[in-house]
Amino acid sequence: MNNEDMKLKDKIAFDVHPKFSEDFSTKSLDTIFTDKNFISSNVNGTLGLFAFVDRHKFILLGCLLLGAFVLQQGHQKSVYEELLQIDTLSMSSFSVL
Repeated sequence: MNNEDMKLKDKIAFDVHPKFSEDFSTKSLDTIFTDKNFISSNVNGTLGLFAFVDRHKFILLGCLLLGAFVLQQGHQKSVYEELLQIDTLSMSSFSVL
């Protein structure tokens, strides 16, 4: 935490509403500044998401392709089932004639 942050934190801690204790405001400010430092220490403020994607891009692309293949196969299976039902219906209608 830099010097300006410390001054601001001290000013807020001492200028609190009379109903709040100084300990409460100090603990709250500590939590806020800890979260701020945690976020600012990460890559681009994204909590390392871009760094994770950059490190694992080949695995993630493989999973994406595998997922697309599985979805395509499931769709193809449902198309085959619909065609089979249509064929069955057409065969039964011919046998009635």
